[in-house]
Amino acid sequence: MMHDQPLRLPHRNRSYAWWHGTLIFVLLAPLMLSIAGCGGCRQGQTAQKKEPEKKEEKPKPPFERGRVVVFPSDEAPSRSFIKPGHWVTASQRIRANNADFKGDLLALCLDRRSETIRLEGTPYRMQSEQPAILPKGQTKRLEFVLYAPHPGNDGLTQSVMQVETRLQGRGSGELLRSPLITNRLRPHQYYIVTLSRVADAYGYVQKLRCVDPPSDDLLSQGLAVDYVVISPDLQKTVPLPEHPLTWSSTAYLIWDGVDPSILTTRQQRALLDWVHWGGQIIVSGPDSLDLLRGDFLGPHLPAQAGATLPISVDDINVLNQWSVLPRDRQKARQFHLLPSEPLPKFDVTELKLQEGAHYVDGTGQLVAEKHVGRGRIVVTSFPLTDRALTTWLGFDGFFNSVLLRRPAREFQNSDYSVVAVWKDFYNFNRDARVNTNLRYFSRDVRHGYVHSVGRGPVQTENSPYSPAVVSQPANTPWNPAAEPNRDELKWDFEREPYGYDAYLSDSRSGVAGWTDFGIVPSLARQSLRRASGIAVPNAQFVAKVLGIYLIVLVPLNWIVFRLLGRVEWAWFVAPVIAIGGAVAVVRLAQLDIGFVRSRTEIAVLETQPGHTRGHLTRYTALYSSLTTSYDMQYSDDSAVSQPFSINPTLDQLRLQQQATVTYRREKEIHLSGFSVLSNTTGMVHSEHMYEHGGDISLVTAGENRFRVGNHSDLTLRDAVVIRRENGIRFAIPGDIDAKSEVPLVFGKLNDAADVLSLLEKNSVIRTVPPEGEVGLREIVDLALDPRALKEGEARMVAWTDQELPGLVVSPRSRQETFRTVVVSNLRYAPWTVPIRDYNCYDDVDSTYVNAETDTDTDTDTDAEVDSDASFLQ
Repeated sequence: MMHDQPLRLPHRNRSYAWWHGTLIFVLLAPLMLSIAGCGGCRQGQTAQKKEPEKKEEKPKPPFERGRVVVFPSDEAPSRSFIKPGHWVTASQRIRANNADFKGDLLALCLDRRSETIRLEGTPYRMQSEQPAILPKGQTKRLEFVLYAPHPGNDGLTQSVMQVETRLQGRGSGELLRSPLITNRLRPHQYYIVTLSRVADAYGYVQKLRCVDPPSDDLLSQGLAVDYVVISPDLQKTVPLPEHPLTWSSTAYLIWDGVDPSILTTRQQRALLDWVHWGGQIIVSGPDSLDLLRGDFLGPHLPAQAGATLPISVDDINVLNQWSVLPRDRQKARQFHLLPSEPLPKFDVTELKLQEGAHYVDGTGQLVAEKHVGRGRIVVTSFPLTDRALTTWLGFDGFFNSVLLRRPAREFQNSDYSVVAVWKDFYNFNRDARVNTNLRYFSRDVRHGYVHSVGRGPVQTENSPYSPAVVSQPANTPWNPAAEPNRDELKWDFEREPYGYDAYLSDSRSGVAGWTDFGIVPSLARQSLRRASGIAVPNAQFVAKVLGIYLIVLVPLNWIVFRLLGRVEWAWFVAPVIAIGGAVAVVRLAQLDIGFVRSRTEIAVLETQPGHTRGHLTRYTALYSSLTTSYDMQYSDDSAVSQPFSINPTLDQLRLQQQATVTYRREKEIHLSGFSVLSNTTGMVHSEHMYEHGGDISLVTAGENRFRVGNHSDLTLRDAVVIRRENGIRFAIPGDIDAKSEVPLVFGKLNDAADVLSLLEKNSVIRTVPPEGEVGLREIVDLALDPRALKEGEARMVAWTDQELPGLVVSPRSRQETFRTVVVSNLRYAPWTVPIRDYNCYDDVDSTYVNAETDTDTDTDTDAEVDSDASFLQ
């Protein structure tokens, strides 16, 4: 067997290889050592370089901050806005670099002197405060709620407002300050917020003439917009308020293909509250319908999506009804269907109506809408971002009349440019009542229905924001005892079918803004003053009391003890008489109501049909015989609160020493630092959403048969239901227990004696309440005024003396009185039929007209249509 042998070199060859390897090693060894040595030098040099770099590296600052963002926001610094007279939600990102931090974030609105703006009609300035808990190295977004006062002449400028946040340690003072210069929204301006998967998909909306109307005011170019369009990027968080009462600056929300689960539970709840008080949601179909169907907006949607089909000739003809035709180009604005060409790709989705919904007049079955409380949700059968639609020349008019539900416009020539006015409402131009449907009874109800109750910064009937003609004098109260005049009760709703006349537009904050000077707060302040028993005595009273006191002290005292033969006793009795006289003077002068502290509260609870949360406004009067500092604690996280103006006309308040109150948000809401001086009354104004345990609704029990259902936890007293349907009708159910229903028997207004009898039998709602009683009659009359109702509307007004939970005042008062007017909106009128614009911009635009004049008039019409009609191409 053969075995493989290892390969062996000859001896001579092995010696040569050994010497050859040794020689190579000797030659390369120095080189290897030099390389190793140089590497070591480099490492040493690098280490030496790093040491000074470490020494030169600056330590991180204790805190790093982002800019203050006011909601709603699209994160663009130049598009930050605040509306004076409204509460706002804002946020700021802050990171603690060196250690965990526990402190507070303060927010303030500053004047031109960088001082906190004073609350009008009060000696107070207010700051908002939020706990700031910052783990080391983590960026945290702190959200806070802030009231934006009217800066008046103390503002930085007329167009901007200064906001500042201050990070404070607990016991270590101010650590970080962040200023923000933000734009002011004018009284007529509101937000349109778009929620879309593509943030800039609705960029075209800001360019629509119904959003940015033409103006002849050269000084206000760019400032005359009716709406600011906010299109947030939804990749991270949704910059929308979680607080319902900070939605008051938003008029419309456009929803397009966004999953509702991206909203927090609190954002969803705030959105529902907002829409029930008049907010409007425009849903771009059809994709959004499937996303919303099973979520929080599902029960309120006007329609569900059906089959998807190409647009038909009939649908095009329906849309063409909104094409306003300019001179000499009458076909250029229309949708066109060319029989010789196939239809372009533009599909519409069948809308299957839900209960209580209807198709919008003039849209066939392409647009459906539904009342949600006072507000509305409208849905289209086609996407609102399709280029075929947005480039349609008639889309601006369609958007204004159908989607925004505003009156028809007329474009007119002015000295400098083209202007747009409301065709039948010339005096409502730049009027907040047209630009938003949001209304709160306690803030916005028209003050012209009752007698003037004092001066304050509210508009008069001569204001440019008021309607040109009203059928009633400004201060004429409704008197159900008088024989009703047909024209008086009509309140010109045939001329003004939108109901703008029923509400007030404030000259500085528009509508839905916070106010201490509207009709409801003025009536509440007046009633609280009467009930408090505090009145400054006049000179005649002082002279009379002083004379009686001197007669008792000297001659009467001397005569009594002279007859007893003990004249010297008169000296001992004199101090007793002095003390007794002082007590009598205090009582007679009504400078003390007999208790160390007392709390008297008038509240207005407004409810909406189908909603279990009401808007509760409290006006709380706090009396103290000794100087007392109060803390107001609110359990509902929607609460906002500030001192209530006691006398809005006193300019001397500027001269008083001004204190600071703090509005603090944590688990509960607190208003602290509110002091009441001895033997005086201080007042606090607060509002929040109130869970009343169930809705208050009008139930149809058959033809002309109705029941009112009080499914709430409240016992309603002296209830009256008013309905406008072929005239004004009243029903008087009287007291209604909680969780019960009662039948209604309606009578005509001619039978108003029964209403008067009911109102007069109870001291609380009597025309002249007993001395010391908290009277509600004027507020009840205001809510029952039939001139505020449109055809088809119904409202119930009642009151309760229950203490509505949600507010704890510390220290607690020995005497507490609660009176709440309950204003239940039972039914709203159908929406007014939308009307097409009277003409179009091109009719009066000189540039367009001149261009048309220079054009060959023999141009083929069809060719012109083919080049201009962008829809279906």
